[in-house]
This record gives sequence, C-alpha cells and structure tokens, in this order.
Amino acid sequence: MDQFRATPTRSVFALLTLFPGSILTRKALLYLDGALKRDKYLSTLGRRIDHFKDRQSSSLTRVSDDDVDEESLLGDYAVPEVDATALDSHALHRAIRQNGCLIVRNFFSANEVKDMRTYVDYSVSLHSNKDSAISRYLTKSVNLDEVLKNTVEDIRVKQQENSTYFNTVKMARNFSQALGKHNSFFVARTPLLTEKILQLFTKTHLKKLLSKYFKNDPCLSIYKWVIRKSQPPKNIIDFHQDGAFMGDDIATLNCWIPLSDCGTGYSVHGLDVIPVPLKHLFSKGSGVLDWTISAQAITDKYGESAIVTPTFRKGDAFFFDQFLMHRSQYLADSSESRYAIENWFFDSKYFPKNQVPLKW
Repeated sequence: MDQFRATPTRSVFALLTLFPGSILTRKALLYLDGALKRDKYLSTLGRRIDHFKDRQSSSLTRVSDDDVDEESLLGDYAVPEVDATALDSHALHRAIRQNGCLIVRNFFSANEVKDMRTYVDYSVSLHSNKDSAISRYLTKSVNLDEVLKNTVEDIRVKQQENSTYFNTVKMARNFSQALGKHNSFFVARTPLLTEKILQLFTKTHLKKLLSKYFKNDPCLSIYKWVIRKSQPPKNIIDFHQDGAFMGDDIATLNCWIPLSDCGTGYSVHGLDVIPVPLKHLFSKGSGVLDWTISAQAITDKYGESAIVTPTFRKGDAFFFDQFLMHRSQYLADSSESRYAIENWFFDSKYFPKNQVPLKW
C-alpha cells in the first residue's frame, strides 16, 4: 500500500495547505476530488477501454460524395468559420468536404475555458512531480497489457499496408511520459480528467453533434487524446497528416481546442494548415521523416497561398479530418506556452484499433 493511500485524510489536509487562502481554488478541488474518488475514476476508465477490447473495426465504405475529384474542390484556400450558434452537422460536413477543416467561434464559454486550462495545469503539475506520494497515487493508470495483446495482429497487418501505422504496443511503455519535449500528456493518464472532460463535452452538446456527423456513437482513444502546454518549435518544422498513424479506412474528426489566443495576430504560436479537402495521404518522402511533408512539396503543388495561419481565440473549436496537412506555427520571438486539448473522435464502428479506443 503506497504512502498516500495509507493516510488519505492526513494527506488530503497536507495537500490543501499548498493552496493559499480560505477558498479552495479550481485546482485544489481537482486534487481533493481525485484523492477521494481515484478508484472510481480508474474503474470507469477501465470499463471504457474494455468495451472495445475484443471488437474489430469495420471496413469503411465511403459514400459517393467523398469520391469527388479533389481538384474540383480547390478554392481560395480560406479556412471556413462559423459561430457556435449556427453550427450543425450539415455545416460541419460541408466544411470538411470542401476545405478539410472548420473553425467554430465561441464553442466554449469563458468559464469552460477556465476549467479546461485548470485541467491542463493539474495534469502538468501531477506529472512534473511524479515522485511525490500524492502524484503517484493520483496518476495510477489502467493496465493496458490485455487490450494491447489484442492489437498486435492488427498492427502487423496494417503495417504491411502503411509503414507509418503506429506500433502502440511499444508506445505503451512510455504512457506516463511527456510527449516530445513539451508538457503534453495523455488525458487517460489521469483518469479523473477523462471523466471531467467527457462531462464537459456532453454538456456542450459535442457528443450530440458528433453522433449526427458520424451517424453512429462517437468514441475516443488512449493515444489520440492529449492535454498540451507546449512551447513553440525552435525551428520551422514539416507538415504532417494524422492519418499516417491511424490509417485511412476509419471515420474520424479532430476537435482541437485552443485554450490560449494564438496564431495570426497573437504572440502565441498557433497552427499552419493547408485547407485542401484531401481524401488520401499526401505523397511520402518529401519531409525529414517518412511521415512528414515539406512545405516545398506543398507549395509546388498548390502554391504559397495554400499555407494558412488562422487566428484562434480561446474557446474556439477547430475541427479537421485525418487528411488535413498541418503543423505548429514557428514564431522566432516567442517563448510563451500554448494551452490546448487535442481530441481525436472516431466513429464507434470505424476506428483505429492501434490507438486503443475507449467508449464515451
């Protein structure tokens, strides 16, 4: 029995002394909630993962509209926008089909943004102090051994078709580590946050929107659901498509949530995107890595105006599919962190098995 669990009441009171003043802060309340209900959150996350343990993804047959000639859809390379009050599944479908992406303004309230920024800080704080008894207790993770055994054959078969299809069995060994050199962590590494974020998404009707978009219940995954507090890249980097890691025989949509004002007009780095409605992976071999795409290859095909850096405001939602080419924006004179939550949602019938789906 670990030190924290052996003396829960004493440890909770010790934890609360970390926060000045008599009023509990948002972050302190998360610590208290996690301390009192850790096992409940852990058990719930385990059931969400077990739901897909023995399930296989169906083969996706795309509708005729998705087989349209890509060249006929190329426009002025604008990133479409809509206010949250005018958003519905039809507007989302149309934007993804015509531009591969959509910015939804004011999707989240100011209070919801504060909650999500607190979730980011809470995660970073826990994982940055992982040697403490409190952090070890609160970050106890689900055992992925059994579910990963069922993905081995899927990965073997898919890698014969796509060499970049990710081997998440190896990745599981680093499940608790930061992603890259940034303060970015898997949401599911902190079971409390899994439930808190899903509750927030249900409240904002995101689940209802995605159910209509997919025409099936949406699900998420262990490895494509990430909390980020990232620094800008030190140099200009290549573009990439997330479909390179997941395959193209799935139904998926990313809802990237900026929790900082960023991009054009701000001193915090945003995203560079190519608002082109691709239905396949871009040609390989142009970037530094076999799954990256050089800016030169993109401008050679589409022209320099195809690279767009939108303005994002905290509380927006940026939707895009697995074929959208994108990268983190390079800002030479900025060192500010960008808060964000990256959420790849999948159709519960057409999902990437290697990313370990979990039930919503």
